[in-house]
Amino acid sequence: MAQGYRRLFTVPGARGFVAAGLLGRFPMSMLGLSVVLMVTARGGSFSMAGGVVAALLVGQAITAPWIGRLADRLGQGRVLRVCVAVHVLGLLGILASGTWWTAVLSGFCAGIAFPPIGSMVRARWVSAVGGTNMLETAFSVEAVSDELVFVFGPLITVALCTLVSPEAGLLCVLVFTVIGGIGLAAQRSTEPATTTAKPEPVITRDGMRALVLACLALGTIVSSLELALVAVATERGGPFAVGALVALLAAGSLVSGVLYGILGWQAPVHRRFVIAVAAMFVGVLPMPLLNGLTVLGVLVFFVGFTLSPALIACYQLVELMVPARALTEGFAWLQTALGAGMAIGAAVTGQIVDLAGGQRAFLVPVLAGVAATAAVGLAYGALGRCSEERHVEQP
Repeated sequence: MAQGYRRLFTVPGARGFVAAGLLGRFPMSMLGLSVVLMVTARGGSFSMAGGVVAALLVGQAITAPWIGRLADRLGQGRVLRVCVAVHVLGLLGILASGTWWTAVLSGFCAGIAFPPIGSMVRARWVSAVGGTNMLETAFSVEAVSDELVFVFGPLITVALCTLVSPEAGLLCVLVFTVIGGIGLAAQRSTEPATTTAKPEPVITRDGMRALVLACLALGTIVSSLELALVAVATERGGPFAVGALVALLAAGSLVSGVLYGILGWQAPVHRRFVIAVAAMFVGVLPMPLLNGLTVLGVLVFFVGFTLSPALIACYQLVELMVPARALTEGFAWLQTALGAGMAIGAAVTGQIVDLAGGQRAFLVPVLAGVAATAAVGLAYGALGRCSEERHVEQP
């Protein structure tokens, strides 16, 4: 079963860019939490910390696709070095800020230069093994890497901020960004080829907007479900139940991510994507009506189990519909949509928890599931054309 993964890591340069990409991706799961813990430990309010995090997310959402576009045209290394430098300046500004406004401005600065490490690593995989059956396994590796980051990143952050100092989490983010970002930029041999052409923005391509909308909804499902689980488990089961339910969500996604790269798939990619999204919606649909934590835990694992296949198939569809010269931009659109969806889900669900309790908060992932299923259902034909007929590059 592991033969496909072993073969994948014999690809020249693969181990190096995967290791750098994993380190450079940890800030995705650590940065927001580090800011909240540091600001509140210094005497600031949660709303103040939330303002800084919002500035980070807004900045990232605005520029991520355009950073990807520049990387496709100028080369990942050149763009990544500039992003790391500006991002680090923003992080240092947050650390040194004495007022809320300077922290927000520094957060926005850090956000607009947030390095799209995950998109760049996926583009390198396409350059290395694109057009072969190894690409599915490569995208599975990336999905598992994302899960590892989101499982262990918050644990590292909480340990550093509580046991070392309130600033230690943000300093660790800075170190991971520099080592991972510069380490990836230095690996020139695996960098995808650049182009001097000016392709049309990938968001205008047939089916791309549906994928972005679906990822926006998927990000909303994940963040709203996590927050609702924390609220319900706290109300009914205490700290152990909180950890167990959130761990089940990550465990389900981790297991399916590993299996996806092992199984030999016959169904076309667009069908796998639609089935995974629909299955996720089926998993969250009964949650507002459930009272028992055991049944809820089974459904949470099932929803997590559908997450990795949905995201892997989504990235595969982008690889099929977008020219190789614009892949980093295409992947960056998905990352932006997921991040924006997670921010929306967390904000809306937090308000509902405060007003109506954790059980009612499950309505947010249900509504997001409706939106995701509708988006991919309406675009089924366009996605099918991408899945069944590989995009042909124009000279």
